[in-house]
Amino acid sequence: MVSYFGFNQTLWPFSLPIGLALFIYSFKLKKPLLNITATPLLSPYIQPYSLPLVLFGLLPDRQVTFATLIGMWLILADPRFSYIFSKLIIK
Repeated sequence: MVSYFGFNQTLWPFSLPIGLALFIYSFKLKKPLLNITATPLLSPYIQPYSLPLVLFGLLPDRQVTFATLIGMWLILADPRFSYIFSKLIIK
């Protein structure tokens, strides 16, 4: 468990739906850049400061880039999400 501020900083449980959606979308459209983007979002060890690197694979497709960026900001906008999830795991 990555914990610096006393709660889990990883985005893993919250990035799973975004990563899975991108993974399925990439297979339907046969776009390998989206696979490159989806893979780190499925990893339990990605940190919030790694997200700009994830977005590089999305740059050619503006609508998907915008939707993913908005989704990530919604997750990061309220730090209670990470705090609540870490309290459910660490008892």
